Amino acid sequence: MEGHNKGAVSGVILNPKNEILLQFKDSGYPWFQEKWCCFGGAIESGEEPIDAFLREMQEELGGKLKEINYFKKYVGISDTHRDGKQFRLYDVHVFGAKYTGDISDIRLGEGGGFVFLSRKSLDTHPIIEHDKKFIKDYLDHYLI
Repeated sequence: MEGHNKGAVSGVILNPKNEILLQFKDSGYPWFQEKWCCFGGAIESGEEPIDAFLREMQEELGGKLKEINYFKKYVGISDTHRDGKQFRLYDVHVFGAKYTGDISDIRLGEGGGFVFLSRKSLDTHPIIEHDKKFIKDYLDHYLI
C-alpha cells in the first residue's frame, strides 16, 4: 500500500460505554482479509500523524469524534499480503478518541462492516493481532 513508508495511523475509538469501534476487512482487501481492525490508514507524503488520523476518520467515519489524544508510536509493525509474497514494515501512530454520534450515523467509507465490542469480547473475534495489542495497551493505560 503506497504511503506506508511514511507510517500509518490507527484509532482506539470508544463509545460512551467504553466499547471499541472496529472495522471489518472483507475478502476484497489484500491485507488482513476477514479480520476486524481499528480504523486508520497510511500517512500521506507531507502529512503529520494527527492530520492523517483526522483525514482517515473523516473518510471512514464522517468525523464525529471528540477527546482525540495521541497515545503511542509502535515501531516495526509488519504484515504479509494475501499472496504471501509481499511484505511491509512500518511504524504506527495510535490515537484514542470518543465516538460522539449515534450508531445509525456511521456511514462507512471503506470496509465490510463495523461493530462496537466490549473489552471482554476482544478475544472472541478475529482481530488483527497488532491492533488487539494497541487496544489492550490503550485500555490498560487508561484503566478502562
